[in-house]
Amino acid sequence: YITGYSDITCYTKNGLYANTYVVFVRYSLQIKNIATPAPGISILYVIRDDETADSMDTRDPKVWEENGVYYMILGSTYKHETGRVILYSSKDGENWSYLSQCRMKNYGYVIECPDMFEVDGQRIFTGCPVRCGDKIEYEAVSGYCIADFDTETGRLELEDNYSLIDYGGDFYAQQTNLDKDGRRVMIGWIRMPEAVTGMKSSKAA
Repeated sequence: YITGYSDITCYTKNGLYANTYVVFVRYSLQIKNIATPAPGISILYVIRDDETADSMDTRDPKVWEENGVYYMILGSTYKHETGRVILYSSKDGENWSYLSQCRMKNYGYVIECPDMFEVDGQRIFTGCPVRCGDKIEYEAVSGYCIADFDTETGRLELEDNYSLIDYGGDFYAQQTNLDKDGRRVMIGWIRMPEAVTGMKSSKAA
């Protein structure tokens, strides 16, 4: 497996359209138990269009397949004022096309860790609005709401207000998947507002 990178060099050139760029990254890979570094290159296509997505705060992609089409939902912000999610679609899971977006003024200034799925025929959206005004110990929370998503047009509508998944606030960055029995399982972080102090460490006998 790869143990490190070295000799990293980046080159950029203008893309096909305004505010787009092609980034070439050349590097050497150090692979475990192999003395000679292996050459590597990655090519990235960068789009800077704030109407489509924020170039700094667009992240946490979740991909699912539905009726032979792959969908991707990402968390983002609009002008660092309004939380939004962005949707892409793909027929093969490799080549993606922009589909739509949904901006929600009551969902903080940015939405992290978005997810969308169905439970008993009802589509559910979950996400993590940041700086949303909820009176808990954290500025970012875990929320959910009913979603209306048209897979043909890409139109997504969310309820004006979300409900908290965890009113204590410690559960965060949740994502879901189906297990082998078809059950929807949610997994997230467990965080604390501050470290526990004054406790003695113990060792198992």
